[in-house]
Amino acid sequence: MRVQWQHQREDGELKAFPPKYESRRALVLPPFLTSLLELLLASHDGEYAFRSVTGSLLANANFTYY
Repeated sequence: MRVQWQHQREDGELKAFPPKYESRRALVLPPFLTSLLELLLASHDGEYAFRSVTGSLLANANFTYY
C-alpha cells in the first residue's frame, strides 16, 4: 500500500496534496490484510478503499450528522 496523497480543501475545492513532512511511503501488509483490502475495493466502484457511510470520499463526510 502506498501513502501518496492527502485530500484537503483549497478555496472550497477538494484537491490532492502530498502528505505532510514529505512522508510518502510504502507500507508492507500481511497477505491476509491484502486479501481483505482487495475484497473491499471490489465491493464498490470507487478508487479509494475507505469510503464514508454514504459511499463518498471521507473528506466529504458529515461526521456530526452521522
